Amino acid sequence: MTSIARVGKNGEIVLRKPEMKIAGIKPGDKVVIIGHPRGIIIKKIPSLRSILEQKSVIKLTLDEVRELWREIRKEIDTS
Repeated sequence: MTSIARVGKNGEIVLRKPEMKIAGIKPGDKVVIIGHPRGIIIKKIPSLRSILEQKSVIKLTLDEVRELWREIRKEIDTS
C-alpha cells in the first residue's frame, strides 16, 4: 500500500490507519526509522512481551547475525 503524508514543521509524520494496520503499529508502539539517501524505512520494534510469547525462537550464532545484518544493509542500500 502506498499513500502520501505531509511532514509537519517539527518533522512529525502521521501514519494513516491502513498503513498502521498492515504494519501492526498501534498508538504508543515504538518504531525504528532507518534513513538513507533515497528515503526512510519505518519498522515496528516488537515488545519484549510479544517476543517472549512467540512459540518458536530462532537461535542464531553471532556470525549468522552479522551475515543477516550485512544482507539487511545491502537491501536498504539498493532500495
